[in-house]
Amino acid sequence: MMMLLTATHWLMRYSLLYLAVLGVGGHADWMWTFLTQMLAMAASQFSFLPGGAGAAEVGVGSLLLPLMEREQAAAAVLVWRLVSYHLYLAAGAPLFLLYSYRLLHRSPTQ
Repeated sequence: MMMLLTATHWLMRYSLLYLAVLGVGGHADWMWTFLTQMLAMAASQFSFLPGGAGAAEVGVGSLLLPLMEREQAAAAVLVWRLVSYHLYLAAGAPLFLLYSYRLLHRSPTQ
């Protein structure tokens, strides 16, 4: 069951760019967007910036440019990163703050 849930999560995650491209009026195959995300995420591992910030976006944008207009590619990248990265941060931030508060304010006898 866990393997099925994990595979479903990654399949949905790697479909986000495809849906973003369709949402901005572009046309691309699902497999192209899948490979684009894989290559961009791999390239972000070699970025000198903390966490590969910006490298994935530049990689995805450059791989989408042959398929669509520059403005469409930029909009697709922004939507993709909002959903695949920033919403994860927004969902995890309250839990992080809650657990940090509990850790900092627990009594020393525990």
